[in-house]
Amino acid sequence: MELEDKKQHILQLLSSLKKEEQKSLLKEIKQNLHQNNEEKNFIFDISDLKLILDKFPFPIVLSDIQDNNLYVNSLFEEKTGYNLQDIATRADWERRAYPNEQKREKLKLKLKKTENGLTTPHFNFFTGKSGQILHFFFQSIPITDQLTITICEDASDKYHSDDYLKKTKERFQEIAEFFPFPIVVTDEKGKFKYVNPIFTQDLGYTIEDFPDNRAWSLQVYPDIEYRNQILLETRQPGYDPYGAHERIITCKNGEKKTMIFQNISIGKEDFTFLQDITAQRKIEKEAQKQELAYREIVENSRDMIFLVDSNILMQKINPVVTELLGFTEEEVINHPAFEFIVEDFHSLVKQNIQAKQEKKQDRTLYELDLKKKNGGTISVEVMSRLIYRENKFSGILVIARDIGYRKMITEERFRQQRIESIGLLAGGLAHDFNNILVSILGNIDLLQIENTNFTPDQKEIFHDLESATLHARDLAKQLLTFSKGGAPILKLESIEQLIRDSANFVLRGSNCKCVFDFQSNLPTTEFDFGQMNQVFNNLIINARQSMPKGGTINITVKKEHISAKSLIPLKKGEYIKIQIQDHGIGIPKEYQHKIFNPYFTTKPEGNGLGLTMSYSIIKKHAGHITFRSEKNYGTIFDIYLPITKDKKIISTSPSISKKINGRILVLDDDPKIHKFLQRVFSKFGYDMESCYDGAEIIGILNQNHAIGKEFDLVFMDLTIPGGIGGKIAVQQVHEIYPELKVIVFSGYSTDPILAQHKDYGFCDYLVKPFTLQQLKEKCEKWI
Repeated sequence: MELEDKKQHILQLLSSLKKEEQKSLLKEIKQNLHQNNEEKNFIFDISDLKLILDKFPFPIVLSDIQDNNLYVNSLFEEKTGYNLQDIATRADWERRAYPNEQKREKLKLKLKKTENGLTTPHFNFFTGKSGQILHFFFQSIPITDQLTITICEDASDKYHSDDYLKKTKERFQEIAEFFPFPIVVTDEKGKFKYVNPIFTQDLGYTIEDFPDNRAWSLQVYPDIEYRNQILLETRQPGYDPYGAHERIITCKNGEKKTMIFQNISIGKEDFTFLQDITAQRKIEKEAQKQELAYREIVENSRDMIFLVDSNILMQKINPVVTELLGFTEEEVINHPAFEFIVEDFHSLVKQNIQAKQEKKQDRTLYELDLKKKNGGTISVEVMSRLIYRENKFSGILVIARDIGYRKMITEERFRQQRIESIGLLAGGLAHDFNNILVSILGNIDLLQIENTNFTPDQKEIFHDLESATLHARDLAKQLLTFSKGGAPILKLESIEQLIRDSANFVLRGSNCKCVFDFQSNLPTTEFDFGQMNQVFNNLIINARQSMPKGGTINITVKKEHISAKSLIPLKKGEYIKIQIQDHGIGIPKEYQHKIFNPYFTTKPEGNGLGLTMSYSIIKKHAGHITFRSEKNYGTIFDIYLPITKDKKIISTSPSISKKINGRILVLDDDPKIHKFLQRVFSKFGYDMESCYDGAEIIGILNQNHAIGKEFDLVFMDLTIPGGIGGKIAVQQVHEIYPELKVIVFSGYSTDPILAQHKDYGFCDYLVKPFTLQQLKEKCEKWI
């Protein structure tokens, strides 16, 4: 029979209800109501249920779990006078039926409601709508997890009758035939008297399987420990045998089910209602596991997670929020989200929320700054999603990721690119500039040597010219610091002595003092003394200038290990950390991202190269420089230099020669250099021959060798535009003349070949521009 036909069939039978047909009819209702016990799917909806209940021969009330009355049948209205509008809720019924407030409260205490909706059957006096006192029998029974029916019977004339309880029992047994839950009836000695059909259908047992309660316990609780646990529970003081109790029972086929037991007593017999909640508990367990998994993800996430309500108030946060921002949970929850967002980003956040609500976008990803409790800020990348419940906006889920380290790396990369770009220009300019300075500085020295009859004014002019030239040389050297590929000339030096000398020199005569803290037995490190001296000079000068009224500069030097997980962008290993801290005015936040940029300065007399040069020098020493600064609290610079394992510096001693003259070959592309050196070497007593391209040098050496004129020393410039420079030429020379001494000289003072000149075949190096004294010392050393 089809579903709709079954419904019509039942309703048709109800319309001609006869008492003797009641049992078979109720059984058919049961079969249709209880379509699937696990899912609780019922064929009848509430409107159908109302039609059925209206045909029952006793007053009935249908209510939900929120204590709203959904329906009263016609017999209830006839007997009590109340319609559904009069008692729309449980509170309405209690107020009308029990007008005496004191008695009403006593009744609430008397009638204990259980978890699954059942109440102990009871008689009670109440006031009808007409004002007369009525005496009814009441019993509430759940028919689904949402709906309960309350059976009422007028007992005003017969509740003292001897056979009333017997009739009541018979009535309940009739109900039990179609009741959607298993029911067991036992006598006062615990003997099983009755089980309804759904009991056998759900559990597999028949009444023959259970002579008494003991047999029941042995079969449904086969585990002795669990059985003893239940027995111990029933013997505890205060145990309510008529309360709702949850049990795990074993069915006849071995399947385990979780059920709610509820006992009611009618006369000398107990009625036990069993409600299968196995599926419910399984769903709850899965939900708990899922909730635990989500909680583990949320609480262990390194991203900050916020749940914001529709009023943009913070509702929930994960632990990393308090860790990164510094606020306690109490300081965040129920506070406006905008309290924790830097004001400059408020409009951006509002625009994103509005765009989402207008369905213009689902997820959004953007960056903003959050406030920290200590007054600082943290840059985050935000992904947010609106939450809707029942098609109504109820809040926002926000995930914020700390991108401070990523931004630092990105800015570091851009900064390095900017420095390398300027280095391409600076390197070429400085090289040409140094070639010019060679002639200027050398000829100034030569004039002073050749002529000793200058007047005092003329000597002062020469001194000023020499000072200006040396200053120009230093400026060119600074430009070369930015040159791409430039490298410091590394030597094992005392970092402690350098720092002390630099600080003492810079602070001499100032109102600032320096406090040193050097770790004992500092490991050795290699560095370019001149370049690192510039770094420390720049940083200590900046520290002094940040404290115009004077103060203390703290310099701490110690060994530090950099791990693979460190936020410092260096290779894993051991480093020397130099920390220079002042207590001055600090660097304004709006300038902090610019301080390493070339030519950025806030000082009227500054050139903006000091920190840029320092940054570049540290990088070329395979180190790192970083800083942190707060307004009116000062600035801290941290420098990391790699530790060099102890090693001996192998120096190549020149061969001792008694020659007071010699022959020198010079490879350089600049005629002015040749002209100047020809004059100088002649003055020193050396013969010099010129070569303008490395491609010609082998020919010149061979020609002189053929006539017995060997060269004692060769000077080679590294860079010959459009020709072969010293790097290649020295290899060609040593293939034929391996003993010939070659000195490299270059205007690129930071070229890596100068730093590792021996690795390329040169015996020594000379940086342009040089003084005549430096040139003379090199010649005397190697000839």
